Amino acid sequence: MNLFQFDKNQFGRSMTEMLGVLAIIGVLSIGSIAGYRLSMNKLRANELIHEIDMRRVAIYQQLLKDPDNVDMEMGTLTNHGYKISSALDLTEDDVFYISVETIEQGVCQEIMRQNWTAPLDIYIEDVLVQNGDASECSGSDSVDMSFKFDKYGQQNIDTDDDAQDNDNPDETPDAGEEETTDWGDETTDWDEETTDWEEETTDWDETNYYCGDNQIRVDDTCYSCSQYEAIYAFYSAELIGCSNRTISCGTGGTMDCYSYLKTCPSGYSETGSTSCNSGEIPINDGSDVLQGAPTGCCAK
Repeated sequence: MNLFQFDKNQFGRSMTEMLGVLAIIGVLSIGSIAGYRLSMNKLRANELIHEIDMRRVAIYQQLLKDPDNVDMEMGTLTNHGYKISSALDLTEDDVFYISVETIEQGVCQEIMRQNWTAPLDIYIEDVLVQNGDASECSGSDSVDMSFKFDKYGQQNIDTDDDAQDNDNPDETPDAGEEETTDWGDETTDWDEETTDWEEETTDWDETNYYCGDNQIRVDDTCYSCSQYEAIYAFYSAELIGCSNRTISCGTGGTMDCYSYLKTCPSGYSETGSTSCNSGEIPINDGSDVLQGAPTGCCAK
């Protein structure tokens, strides 16, 4: 009796077929990973541009109060962990810089491809580069980028049309005198409109759009820097302007933010707890600004 009998009609897959299936799965996986990485780079680039824009607007507001100071309590990290900072130019009085460190090459390329026109200039590793040229990001896995902005909110503007208009400055129309007279009349009308605009501006200011001294404006509401309660804003930039308060944000150091008094007001003392009861005043001494929470409580 033969104990080693085999069924010649067995069904299954050969090793070659299995290797072919594995190869197809590998190719599809590589394509999926590449697509995912590209999508993440675009997402990070868009969010980084948005954060730089928010910081830029906050700096404009800060410069209205102090033209020589861009120091703000906005945190030093972006939502994705990039180190971010701002500084005035020591050689040019009318510009400032926002710098971001260790940006991945793919994220840098996506930023450059967007041809972002808000900055006056863009620098990669302290070298001025042409806006829109993604090839400038190559050379290393990560790069440092700096964005140059005008203090007064001016952006790069294409002046080719203006140049074309001024190609023939000496050329005058046939009826030059009549047109000159009409132009003068139009100028008079424009001056009158300007006067009306100034009157409207006065009325607009009287609506208290800008808050008074020692106040900040959040969502069309003015808050006193001395108030005991925490002040909430979605973006940290809205809470800038109170030197006696600390801004603490819960999302990446720039969103879901609260402004707390730094120290207990007169007549109050710290309780030693970070969970404030009713009637107690929350404070944040600046030791933790990434939780959106107080670091202590004050009670009488």
